Amino acid sequence: MKDFNINDSSDELVFSSVNQFARQCKFSNCTHRSEPGCAVIEAMNSGDLSEDYLTRYNKLIKANIFHKDKIKYNQQWRNFTVQLSKSSKRKSAYKKNEIDTLDQETVQLQEELHINREEEL
Repeated sequence: MKDFNINDSSDELVFSSVNQFARQCKFSNCTHRSEPGCAVIEAMNSGDLSEDYLTRYNKLIKANIFHKDKIKYNQQWRNFTVQLSKSSKRKSAYKKNEIDTLDQETVQLQEELHINREEEL
């Protein structure tokens, strides 16, 4: 089931009888579960479509939605980790520059302190 994927054209072929009724639904975004005016539910109630067939159709659609969501999530996670990596590299470069600047300032202060001490002696 890992490599399972269904596209719109294979959905049309596998469940053509459901899709035939679905085109007659009152709402274009009908989920064929409980909407009023659902031609698929009416076909099931009249015996033109078996409940088992509709159940398998709904499982397949649900699995397809899950699969697409998983792909989208993985893509978003990949983008996030890439951005995080880029951000970490920028921070490291910034910290290195900041440390170099602090080191230079420290050396200058130490030199000034050393000069001031020599002048006091």
